[in-house]
Amino acid sequence: YPKGALNPEDEQTYKIFAEEIRKIIEGSNDIDKYLEEVKTIGLVGKSQAFRNTCRLLLKAAETDSNVLITGETGTGKGLLANAIHHFSKRKDMPFVTVNCGVITPSLIGSELFGICAKSATHVDEKEGYFEQAEGGTIFLDEIGTMPSDQQTNLLRVLQDKKISRVGSKKNCNCKNKKHPDHTAIQLDVRVIAATNEEIPMAIKERRFRQDLFRRLKAFTIEMPPLRERKEDIEILYRYFINKLKFRLGKTNMIDTLRPDVKEMLENYHWPENIGELESAIERAMIITNSAILLGEDFSLEGNNRNKEMLYDSSEIIDRCMKEEEFGFEKIKKIVPIKTPAMKAILEGICQRVYKGKGALTEDLLVPILKQNTRANV
Repeated sequence: YPKGALNPEDEQTYKIFAEEIRKIIEGSNDIDKYLEEVKTIGLVGKSQAFRNTCRLLLKAAETDSNVLITGETGTGKGLLANAIHHFSKRKDMPFVTVNCGVITPSLIGSELFGICAKSATHVDEKEGYFEQAEGGTIFLDEIGTMPSDQQTNLLRVLQDKKISRVGSKKNCNCKNKKHPDHTAIQLDVRVIAATNEEIPMAIKERRFRQDLFRRLKAFTIEMPPLRERKEDIEILYRYFINKLKFRLGKTNMIDTLRPDVKEMLENYHWPENIGELESAIERAMIITNSAILLGEDFSLEGNNRNKEMLYDSSEIIDRCMKEEEFGFEKIKKIVPIKTPAMKAILEGICQRVYKGKGALTEDLLVPILKQNTRANV
């Protein structure tokens, strides 16, 4: 504004406003200095969605609040949990990862909270994962699979910051006397949990405790799927080439991404996200005889056809409805059926339409497409 156009009071207000705008602009660039550091952990990207996730990561690292990470399979939820720990004040203390989905339900209590000596015949004293994470962070992956009785125990731990070993009693025979009373071991552990399930739906179905969900979601971060980070595919491609070439003995591989390969990778839907991208690149590197990956080294075409059917269901429905005689023989040319179950279900839909009990609509066909895609890919 021209000098003297504003009175002193307005001029001061505008200066304060301009300073705040400057801080916002500079702050938006602060994340750049962390991108290389998170890359060493395995989090790679430059897209706006990735930057937003990194900002939340850094905010979570500043506190000791519980964190719930949500997102589809293969998006990197475990890497994000590790990064939160890495940037937190607990970074020099243990980071313990527990996959709740692979532990036998009957053993998950003793694995998480430990077991006292002679609590059962031929059972030795054992420290649980929570004790191993003392002073650090415990990452509970696939939290949605945890049995209901252990959800109750976990809720109690989050509330009281104490654990009880399985079979614990006062003056037990355990050799570890750091906690003489194993019925109430005081712990300083930060909890990060992750799930690819729709927890609100699991709550409605009484598979997950609402009060536990409330405790876990003090700070929630959603990992975006790869299809929302298409601009990250090139940088991920280069990262995986350089990561895998030594392990595969392909040290001559060059991380150049050909334009045709880039277009192919960006057009693919990646239902299993970054994990699927890494696997596809690894397979292509094993197959290729070239120092640069070619389109023919990838086997995405068949998968793409099925995925396009899944995500373009409205187009498929239109094609089906345009058939003069709608029946199984017609529809199977449009929807590949490779399992008896899919055949039976689709034939049932055809019969329903023939008998005039309903029309072919998206709510009928899309579930078939989803199941068929999962079965065939």
